[in-house]
Formats: sequence, structure tokens, C-alpha cells
Amino acid sequence: MIYPSWYPDCEHLAVDVGGSQVTAEIGATTGAVIVSPLANDAVWAGFVSVNQTNPNLIAFAGQFIGDSNYYNQDLNYVWVTNRSTTPPTVAPLDRQAPNGPAFLQKFQARAGWWSPDGEWFAFESNRICNDISGQTYAIFIQDANGARPAKQITDCAWNVQHPKWFPPGKDGRTLLIAAVQAGPDEPFRLATFDVTRFVGDLH
Repeated sequence: MIYPSWYPDCEHLAVDVGGSQVTAEIGATTGAVIVSPLANDAVWAGFVSVNQTNPNLIAFAGQFIGDSNYYNQDLNYVWVTNRSTTPPTVAPLDRQAPNGPAFLQKFQARAGWWSPDGEWFAFESNRICNDISGQTYAIFIQDANGARPAKQITDCAWNVQHPKWFPPGKDGRTLLIAAVQAGPDEPFRLATFDVTRFVGDLH
């Protein structure tokens, strides 16, 4: 089990389980699988994130299974499972992304995270980078409804990955923390990003 995300009750976790790119809900104290899969049989799913204001919404880096006979993280979009419906609704976060085959590089995305207020989603993508081999990423922010295009907030040259949101700041700023690599042979370091202006622009 890898890449855990807490449910707001702190009694459950959403995690990647097994080797077949499936996400599941587990008990935090027992590790027992409660719901699997959280997505469906049409997509491989990883890098799960639970919306803290609406835990029925579970985002993941997903790949439509028909696009490849193996999981390829560079063919991911951000997908969202809405477990308030029966059966759960599974669709890309970005409303313009294909809900099926025919991968489009302009929507490539993975390793995302909901903002604490549930209104924004930050993720890494190589969609606009010169190197799309998986070695160079930038961070993007998109509204939680996926109604508007995502905005790029870091340069590809920094290879910024795995963004996480700070809790709401008392000073009114909105901050992200992420892993940054200054060059191909450099170690990853953590950096903070003030994204107040970007979030304001997306309102």
C-alpha cells in the first residue's frame, strides 16, 4: 500500500493497493480493505487524494485501460470518483479531457492534491514541457469543478513534483509545498510556493 490520503474522519485512508494500479479505502487502525476499487474497471488509478470537505470526491492519477496494456504514468489524467452516486461516477477532473480512449498530451496530469477548502486541485504535469519522458514536470492548479483550464504555476526547468497544500494561512496567503530538482543530476529539495495570486485569478 502506497501514496496514502486521509479521510477527514482520520479513521480511514485511501491508498494505492497491489500491483495492478487500484485504489482502495482501508481502515486506518486495521489496514483492512473496506472499499476496492474506489475507481472502476475502466481505469488504472494511483496517487489518490480525498477531498477534505466532501470525502465522496476522490481524485487520482488515472489512465484509461484501453490506451495501453500496461500502466504508464505518462498517459495519466486527473480523474475523480464521486461516490455519492450509485454506481460511483468516474470521470476526468478537466471537463474537456476525453472520458475514454484517445489520450491527449495537453491534459496529462498526475500526483495531485485537493486544497484544504476543497475548491482547488494542484497537480504535476509535463503537458507543456519539452521533455515528456517523465523527467520534467511543472505544477498546475485547476478549479475543483474542472470547468476552466488549469494554470501553470512553475517552470518545467525546476522539475517540480508532488504538490501539497498548506493549511489555510492566517496571513491570507495560499501556499503549496513541493519537491524541486534544480537539474537532472541534482537531488530533490522541498520548496514553498505562494500561489495566492493564481488562486485569486481562478475565482
